[in-house]
Amino acid sequence: MKVVKLEGDKGIVKFTNMNLKNKGTDADYIISPDAKAGNISSIQFEKCKISNTRGVVRFDKYTKQTDAISIYNCVINNIGSYGIVNSKITNDNCVKSIKITNATIANVEADGCIVNSQQNGIEMAFTSCTFWNCGQGGKNFINLNSKNPVPVFDSCLLGWDSAIAMKAVSTKKVTCTNTYYTSDCTWSNGKIGEDMKAKG
Repeated sequence: MKVVKLEGDKGIVKFTNMNLKNKGTDADYIISPDAKAGNISSIQFEKCKISNTRGVVRFDKYTKQTDAISIYNCVINNIGSYGIVNSKITNDNCVKSIKITNATIANVEADGCIVNSQQNGIEMAFTSCTFWNCGQGGKNFINLNSKNPVPVFDSCLLGWDSAIAMKAVSTKKVTCTNTYYTSDCTWSNGKIGEDMKAKG
């Protein structure tokens, strides 16, 4: 599908019941608001299959505000170096809310594989999600680039089968409820949730 570009202000930009994929993880994004895009009420993915792309949502030279990004009941697999949401730009109003709910996310190879952001005050919530084989050794699962959001994980499961040691959240601040990681997971700095052994 290459990439969706936007011009001017938008209300809800929604992808529903779609199979969104590119040719590989070394190029292209699903949607990439840039300098031509205006204010956006929300970017939403619902009941989508997303795969084989460098990134899902990437902000590039974006100067306006997106109120919310919502990913609900989606399966996401084989994502490259820009991860799921990448807003690593200096626009502090870029994104106000990121919520991922009832999603299965696997094989994401990026620093800040789930979120790589550079904005203060983002509401960031992950609920009833499964994360498998996401990240790079020594890199962050979520990279906040010294900003102040506190990610909230509720009823999530994390796991991977490789011998990598992941950093959890770059700022070391995270809130977890009913969230666990498999015994294969190793953390080099911080952690997200508890070892599943603790559940028993």
